[in-house]
Amino acid sequence: MPTRSASAVWEGNLEKGRGTVKLGSGAFEGSYSFLSRFKDGEGTNPEELIGAAHAGCYSMALAHILAEEGHSPNSIKFHTQHLQLDSLPPQAACGGQWFLSNYPEIH
Repeated sequence: MPTRSASAVWEGNLEKGRGTVKLGSGAFEGSYSFLSRFKDGEGTNPEELIGAAHAGCYSMALAHILAEEGHSPNSIKFHTQHLQLDSLPPQAACGGQWFLSNYPEIH
């Protein structure tokens, strides 16, 4: 499997600063901030990107398992949600917990 990469640049302090995350492939680049991570501000956040990665990984794994059992799906859709754990301070790195909600949609 090839090596994958991503990068993030943060400028300023925690509450007033801002940053950019970028995939090494160039497929995505987006801004993030204190407000987009801990409130309802515009932009993405690390947790959202982790959720997308988990949903993508699980979709591919389930497609493989189904195909091996003779049931090749046309599509699989997962939805992830992030729960922010209030007991963690805002400085905690990627605090919270992810879960796959409901059952996957398989077509």
